[in-house]
Amino acid sequence: AVAATAASALALPSLKTVSLACLIPTLSGFYKSEYGVSYAYGTAMTATSLLVLRSLLSASAPLDSIAVVHAAAVLFYGVRLNLFLAYREIFLPRFRHMRERIEDRAKSRGSRLSRTPFIVSCAALYAFLATPFLVTSKSCAEMSIKCCSGESGVVGIIWNLVRAAVVATWGGFLIEAWGDFAKSIGKAQKGEDALI
Repeated sequence: AVAATAASALALPSLKTVSLACLIPTLSGFYKSEYGVSYAYGTAMTATSLLVLRSLLSASAPLDSIAVVHAAAVLFYGVRLNLFLAYREIFLPRFRHMRERIEDRAKSRGSRLSRTPFIVSCAALYAFLATPFLVTSKSCAEMSIKCCSGESGVVGIIWNLVRAAVVATWGGFLIEAWGDFAKSIGKAQKGEDALI
């Protein structure tokens, strides 16, 4: 009942706003084809999670609510992904060359405008990938990540599964961050072509 009350007072970003938050960064694919599937993804997740966090905090959702913790996980993921991609592009010549090969292939397939269907499809995909934390934001704005919901039976099991899924999301994102870091250190020591 508490979650339902908070959900009714919560004004999440509109479909149009989420769509634009996913489309605008994806337009970078017109500049460099690879950017539409790398930086655009990280930026779309960052922008959408910031919009959701702003809505949650404006509605006075507790900082330990499932919704805030989930949106913060996606914010962490988007920012971390873009920082890692920028690091690779700035400091590793191999990735700059790879980006240019991708761009040369894209140019050989036609004009930049011919990328439009792919770019719009990517933007739609990113909007759909935001759906899980939009759902938790609507449903779990007042539900703490730390304790049981007070519900029993199937409803209690569902709340605990949602909690576990959000904790697993953070775990996966942290493992991925550690893996990228360890791989970068390993390749710096053993060479760019080392299998790590």
